[in-house]
Amino acid sequence: MVAVVTLVGEAAGAAGRDNNDKKEQRVTELRDAEIIIIGGGVIGCSLAYHLSRMGHKDILLLERGQLTHGATWHAAGLVGQLRSTRNKTRLMQKSVELYDELETITGQAVDWRKVGSLRLACSPERMLEIRRSATLAKSFGLEFHVISANEARELFPLMSTDGVLGAAFIPGDGYVDPSSLTQALAKGARDGGVKIRQGVTVTGLQREGLRVTAVETDQGSIRCDKVVNAAGMWSRNVGLMAGVDVPVVALEHQYLLTDQIPNMPADLPTMRDPDHLIYVKPEVRGLAIGGWEPDTIAWGEAGIPADFGPELLPSNFDRFEQLAEAAGMSACRPSTKPGCANWSTAPYPGRRTAISSSDWRRSWTTSMSAAASPTASRPAAEPAA
Repeated sequence: MVAVVTLVGEAAGAAGRDNNDKKEQRVTELRDAEIIIIGGGVIGCSLAYHLSRMGHKDILLLERGQLTHGATWHAAGLVGQLRSTRNKTRLMQKSVELYDELETITGQAVDWRKVGSLRLACSPERMLEIRRSATLAKSFGLEFHVISANEARELFPLMSTDGVLGAAFIPGDGYVDPSSLTQALAKGARDGGVKIRQGVTVTGLQREGLRVTAVETDQGSIRCDKVVNAAGMWSRNVGLMAGVDVPVVALEHQYLLTDQIPNMPADLPTMRDPDHLIYVKPEVRGLAIGGWEPDTIAWGEAGIPADFGPELLPSNFDRFEQLAEAAGMSACRPSTKPGCANWSTAPYPGRRTAISSSDWRRSWTTSMSAAASPTASRPAAEPAA
C-alpha cells in the first residue's frame, strides 16, 4: 500500500534527570564504543544480538525510554516466510530458525507460536496467485500446501467458507510476541558483551565530513566509529542530525481485539485475506483483527514528540469501518452495538479495542473474511506480508 513505513522500534528521546554526580558517572559509563545503535526496539536489539554473535563486543545500544516503548510493543507479530525473492524468503526462514532456538540460547521466554498461516483466496486471480506461489515456495525449499476452503475451515473453525475458493497453508509460519522477542534478543546481546543503556536521549551527531564521530546525548558525548540508526518512527529525526533525509513516516494503523471467545480452538493459525485487506491472529483466548487501509493516514509528519512512549492515538473507527464492512464485521461498530469498547489508534502497527464475544461470533460466522468475491471497486493494493 505505502512504500515507506515504520519497520523498526525505538529512538532516542526524553530521559530522567539525575543529580550531577550520577550524571557524570553515567557519562563515564557511556564513553566510547566501536558501534552505537540508536533505538531499543526489536530491530535495534536484533542488530545488537547478531553483531555480538559475529564477534563484535564493543557495542553500545541507546534507548531514550525503555526497550520496546516505540512501535514494537503494539506490533501484530505475524511471521510469514514466503516472499517475492529467494533472499527475502531466506531471511524470513532464518528468523524462524532463530525463534525456534532463541529461548534455549538465552533462557528468556520468547512466546513464539509456530501454528502455521492461512492465506485465503476469494477471487480467481488470488487462487491463481496461490498456485504460482506454491511453485515459488518449492524452489525456496519452503513447505507450502494449496488447500480447499473446507480444509481451511478445518484449520480455522471460526471462519466462514462463503466466497472462499481455496487457500494456502504454510505450517512453519506463526506469530510471536514482539516485546518478549525483543527482551530475549536484548538478553542474548548483553550475554555477548553488548551494553544497553535506557533512559538516554540522543540530541545530536558530531561529524567529520561525512563520517559520524560521536553521538551527543543529554548525558554527554560518546565517541564511536560507527552509528546505526534503528530509531523507528524517529529515524528521520535522527537522520537529520547527520544531514540525511531518511524517507520514513509513521502511519496510523487500526486493529481490534475481541473479548474472550468461549471454547476457542487451541493453536489456530494466523490468517490473511488479501482480497479484503484484513488479517486475523489469536490473542489471549480471543482474536486480533487488523487491516491494510487504503489511503493510509500519515502521523507525525511535522515531527514525532521525543517523549511519545507506549501510548495510543485518539480513536478513529471510520478508518477501520471500510474494512469491517468488507469483512462482514460492521455489526461491531462500538457506537451502535452493546458490549463494544472505545476504539483507539496507534502509530503503525497498532490499534486496540474490544468487542463482545457474542457480537464477534455472530458477525464472524455470517461472513467474516469470505463475504463475497471482491469487486473491481476494491483497492488493488495489498500487504506484502
